[in-house]
Amino acid sequence: MLKIALLGIVQGLTEFLPISSSGHLVIAEHLLGLSFTDLSLELILHLGTLLAVFVYFRKQIWTLIDALINLKDKEKHTNRLFSFYVIAAMIPTGIIGLALRETLKANKNELNLVGTALIFTALLLFTSNIIQKKQKTTKPLNLFSSLLIGIGQGIAVIPGLSRSGSTIATALMTGISKKQAAEFSFILSIPAILAATVLELDTSIMFTPSYLVGMLCSFVAGMFAIHFLMKLITKGGFHLFGYYCLFVGFYVVNFM
Repeated sequence: MLKIALLGIVQGLTEFLPISSSGHLVIAEHLLGLSFTDLSLELILHLGTLLAVFVYFRKQIWTLIDALINLKDKEKHTNRLFSFYVIAAMIPTGIIGLALRETLKANKNELNLVGTALIFTALLLFTSNIIQKKQKTTKPLNLFSSLLIGIGQGIAVIPGLSRSGSTIATALMTGISKKQAAEFSFILSIPAILAATVLELDTSIMFTPSYLVGMLCSFVAGMFAIHFLMKLITKGGFHLFGYYCLFVGFYVVNFM
């Protein structure tokens, strides 16, 4: 149970911090000597982080749902537009995810792939920081930027390539403000995690006591990670995670 709890903490922290949850789960399972070929635990841990997003952004999520329900209310146009951009971003995410699904399932535990993807994540974070610093003004979220962010999220199905890192970095490179980039990334994770869960759902999935402990740990760690990153990104420290990804990626490729 202790090992599963540790995996839950790893999942919760790395799902939202730009360091790749899927990559760290592969590394953690390798170090702990665990293997979950039925994906049951991985799905349950993802549900814990999904619950964290719902709880943390419950007010924003409700305003988006309310805007979609009250289509005639012109005052809710901005929230309705935000919801539309989330839906639009999921189109390239879904296409890329489905295209890479079988290939990645066959290679999901490849440490070299994880290490290389972590190094790419680091380069992406560094690049977004350089580009963002050169931008004098911020731009509002639009259809083009939401599609680009969706592409970033789709590519992040590769273990080791951070979903939050890819989406937030892409958003920053398109000129979106730091706060909106983070909020869009986190809310965009809801349909992405739900879709992944449904696609991988197996009728034999079991909510054992130890798995539920892992889910609780991923929820608590996820809440902490979201709060921490929301604070950090506004202060301009988002790219610092790149050094961590670079170090871990280099270590995995060369020593594991």
